[in-house]
Amino acid sequence: MLNKIVNNTLALSITLLICGIALAFFSFFIVTRTSIKKGEEQISSKILDSACIYRNKFNIPHIIARNEHDVFFAMGYAHAQDRLWQMDIIRRTGRGLLSEIFGKEALETDKFMRMLSLVPLSEKLYNKSSKTTKFILEAYSEGVNYYVKAHPEALPFEFGALSYQPKEWHPTDCIIIGRLMAVEMNTSMWSDIAIGELADKFGVQVALQMIPSNDNHTVYQYESQHTVPSSNEISSLTYRNADYLAGIEDKTKTFINARSYLGLSSDGIGSNAWVMRKNSENLEDKSVILANDPHLKLGLPAKWYQCHISCPGLNVLGVSMPGLPIILSGRNSSVSWGITNMMADDFDYFIEKTSQYNNNYYFTTTGDSVKFTYKRDTINIKNEEPLIYDIRYSKRSAIISDASPITLIKSIKDSTKSNKNLFSHYCMSYEWTGNAISDEFLAIYRIMKSDNWSDFQRGFLTWGAPCLNFVYGDKYGTIAGATVGILPIRGPKANPNIPSPGWIPEYSWQGIHKSTDLPKHSYTIHNRDKKYIASANNPLLKHPPFYHSSLWEPSSRAKRLEVALQQFDEYNIRDAQFLQYDVHSPYAEDILSKVLPILVQKKKFMPVLAKRALEKLKKWKCFITNQDVEPAIYSLLIDNLFTSIFLDQLPEHISKDYKHIASFPTRILLQCLEESSDKWNFWFDDYHTKNKIEDKSEIIYKAFIKAIKQGTTIYNSDDINTWKYRYLHTITLEHLFSKSSLMKPVVTHGPFPHSGNNTTLNNGSWAMNNPFNQVLGASMRIVSDMQDSVMYCVLPGGSSGEPLSSHYSDQVQLWLNGGYIKLPVHPKPASDIQLFTTFIKK
Repeated sequence: MLNKIVNNTLALSITLLICGIALAFFSFFIVTRTSIKKGEEQISSKILDSACIYRNKFNIPHIIARNEHDVFFAMGYAHAQDRLWQMDIIRRTGRGLLSEIFGKEALETDKFMRMLSLVPLSEKLYNKSSKTTKFILEAYSEGVNYYVKAHPEALPFEFGALSYQPKEWHPTDCIIIGRLMAVEMNTSMWSDIAIGELADKFGVQVALQMIPSNDNHTVYQYESQHTVPSSNEISSLTYRNADYLAGIEDKTKTFINARSYLGLSSDGIGSNAWVMRKNSENLEDKSVILANDPHLKLGLPAKWYQCHISCPGLNVLGVSMPGLPIILSGRNSSVSWGITNMMADDFDYFIEKTSQYNNNYYFTTTGDSVKFTYKRDTINIKNEEPLIYDIRYSKRSAIISDASPITLIKSIKDSTKSNKNLFSHYCMSYEWTGNAISDEFLAIYRIMKSDNWSDFQRGFLTWGAPCLNFVYGDKYGTIAGATVGILPIRGPKANPNIPSPGWIPEYSWQGIHKSTDLPKHSYTIHNRDKKYIASANNPLLKHPPFYHSSLWEPSSRAKRLEVALQQFDEYNIRDAQFLQYDVHSPYAEDILSKVLPILVQKKKFMPVLAKRALEKLKKWKCFITNQDVEPAIYSLLIDNLFTSIFLDQLPEHISKDYKHIASFPTRILLQCLEESSDKWNFWFDDYHTKNKIEDKSEIIYKAFIKAIKQGTTIYNSDDINTWKYRYLHTITLEHLFSKSSLMKPVVTHGPFPHSGNNTTLNNGSWAMNNPFNQVLGASMRIVSDMQDSVMYCVLPGGSSGEPLSSHYSDQVQLWLNGGYIKLPVHPKPASDIQLFTTFIKK
């Protein structure tokens, strides 16, 4: 027995030693083959003159060239040098080519992406784009391809791990990445599914009740002169016979799975952006400060890439996305800008009615029976035979419900079992304004070169998707904002929140709205009397000229900004930075104002631990700080409140899809607590209790007791003083390879305790379906004082995509703890940066 133990121990030790040596060798291999070397000189026939890439101690590049072609060429080179595999995986996602490298597990995702038709769309957009856009994209692509050819030995390790080589970069790849950004920021693509499933289960009126409405908590930024139907009036315009929604769960299962595989999330996707006068009392003081922090899914490598590009006529500093040769948020010497998601409802599903005699035909809005168009497609699958299949198209789009033959067969069987027998005569298509012709690269190019607000607005003329709010400030003291993008003109009977019958003309799209086709006062704010302009995914206009959305984020962040900014008479750069890390939640105040009085009334029925928790909540000031106990108690309460009110009635798949739209459960929870109980009795009643109908107060009490019991389980303690939020709410920055137990320690950073939640300026959103670990947050932070020649910026990562590079995550601790990197905007290289790469014309 002893010998066996010794032998097993020795074998284990040898195995661990071998694994350790292999990992060390692997690490050394990665570091030595991909390190960026100073003094590199590249001679290329693609260069028109010369260009240089300087880097600071964080490896952030400052690209200096003598003409625009060379500056965009060098930008492509720098992106490839630091983030090539990230660029490749994003374009593969958009092109539906993930199965080539990941195998059949990515097949549903590829089919879904091909149904979105981003490849033919990118070709159409490129052909219709301006000469300037083609010039930029071609120069950038030349730079990417030059790097790959010049450094075949220095490709990122992921290519070797997956045994493939990068293909040539094309200008259309940039367009695909741009449109994929619009897909990632889209919420209506998923909300319409959730509401459609609710309508199928409970009926249209119950489903529409679950769409949050604008209320007294809604913060607006501007009063336009237009009127628009209220959300309730819009909601009433709905096809009453919802039988066509039967089986919608199965029609959409494939792209729900694709959403999960891609990590697409609507859990708190949003942003903060504001511009503020430094001295509101002195009108002669032209100083303004702009701040921006988009809230997106977090991971490694970082989503954004800091960059400074300079050449005659162009000097701009800010953040780009790898694969996009533009600065999406930043500043030049004269103007600064930030962006937020407009939360536009720009995507609708349509149920197409097929002929009961021949499924190859469907009915148009004119009543004609028209044959579907079929296009053969091939998906190459790693270690498998290629999948050859046909994509079916209506006049609107690909039939997205055809994405999986297995799902199709199952749904037909299920609908037959339910005696509806409907699905065989219906299928699903879509309309999306992202398919409209636009030129975002020309738009940002004009913005990057602008000197004033008039110049800046020229960029809006060609912007289409995603719909964004731009916030603007310049050195002349001008502050402004604009809502920019393309929205649909829906038929008079259409409800934008639910799939529509595609064969009835009154529900079809009638065309599109471009914001720039309207009078400027309809979509812009300029030099208002107020001393600031702020956007936090709340409605910019109280009465927009046409329907925008019901998908707004909770107004908590907007309300906090409004209250905080109004307090300043004098305002400086550090004030802006502190606000980006602010964790006060007006939403928590609103919730507790409704919940605490009920809990106090029922205190005598509570166990001792619940009474202690209640006393803490009564004294709490609603700051979601990681070192305190109260945020943990509150978070457990919120989660159990929503579960107790709604989830006992909802089937699991519907609850998951509804909770995926984080703004919906967050807003609807407050709405149901504030409104008359009679309106919400269906939801307040506990479905599991027989011969008893619960009311609001009973459900709140039960939820609180459940929350305390859950806390004792999570913390494994009855000492409530140990329930620190830092142990409940953490963030882990993951790489795609983090799923591998071998690679996880190398590519993953965290977990880190983090403050905030989805209702605080310092966004700490978790997935509602998997509380409480943070998945979204400030994907970058920038602050610019337009009377200064610098920009402050930080990422939750670093400039490099190489896990063992010192610059893979060297900004994380700054990002966690309120730090920033100071970047000069001057076109000449700063004294503390070094020359790494020189390009010379061959």
